[in-house]
Amino acid sequence: MKTKTVKGLLFLAAALGVPFSPLGAKPNLTSAWQEYFKGAFGRAADRLKDYMRDTATAEAYILSAKLEPDGSRAREFLEKALEDPARGEFFRRALVELCQYHLAVKNHAAILQLRDRFPAFFEKQSFNPELAYYLAKAYRLLGRPEEGLKFSEEILVSYPVHPVSGWAALEKGLSLLSAKKPDDGVAEFRQVVARGGSAEVTIALELLSKNLPSDKAKIYARLYQEKFPNGLGKLSGENGKASPKRYQIEIGPFGNKGEAQRAFLKLKGNSKEAEITSRPVNNRTYYFILWGVFSSESEAGKTKKELEKILKASYSVIEMQG
Repeated sequence: MKTKTVKGLLFLAAALGVPFSPLGAKPNLTSAWQEYFKGAFGRAADRLKDYMRDTATAEAYILSAKLEPDGSRAREFLEKALEDPARGEFFRRALVELCQYHLAVKNHAAILQLRDRFPAFFEKQSFNPELAYYLAKAYRLLGRPEEGLKFSEEILVSYPVHPVSGWAALEKGLSLLSAKKPDDGVAEFRQVVARGGSAEVTIALELLSKNLPSDKAKIYARLYQEKFPNGLGKLSGENGKASPKRYQIEIGPFGNKGEAQRAFLKLKGNSKEAEITSRPVNNRTYYFILWGVFSSESEAGKTKKELEKILKASYSVIEMQG
């Protein structure tokens, strides 16, 4: 092939945004991801293995984590993804999924350790709203709400229309309550309601009903009814406060925590209100994933069907208690 022709092909490949090699196109992970999202985990693993014979990238390690049956080993793959010197899209995704993992297993201090290792991704230089949200939540759950507040506030000031901003506002309100500033917390929940949304508004309305005198709580119960007519619960007799119904998806049971962690990672852990829990059944401890907060059974059912496409497991829609 003449030099001029090779240059032309290289230019065409660059214009199309795909890698080019004179010896043949370099394999990518598209087919592996396709098999993964179809639930064909065995075929996805085979495609991944073919790819990793030649190279190991942050993207490959993320997919490896999703396919790994052991939760601790999956976490190790995500840690491997953080060795990527380019620190591109999949590096950031690995950070996010590690934060989700640590929140799910209630290892909140590990999120602070990630921040210490990669401060630029939690703060100004490469500020990521989703990472900042997880950090704010970790600080609150560790009993340090004042430190988490600045991250929630930065999201709301700098990224007001980001998908995580509604959750950041809820987190700010919860942190204010934890910092013994109930009036400020209530004001923040009111702003969440005023902005509108879905699950965030549901939670904010319930929090308002729990943190206001009974006469004002009834106002938010009525507002809840207007916004979520299919999800309104009955008014409780205690103090006349509203007790709106909310639902979660329960996934499991899993025989051990490692299985639950593996399932959580396969589902990508992208619910802001997801956690791994356990309870005894017939004198044995089983593990479950509680996924999401929904204002109605039908809303939860739609998400349940989407999750079933990713992971074959036992799913139930349950009413939240309390």
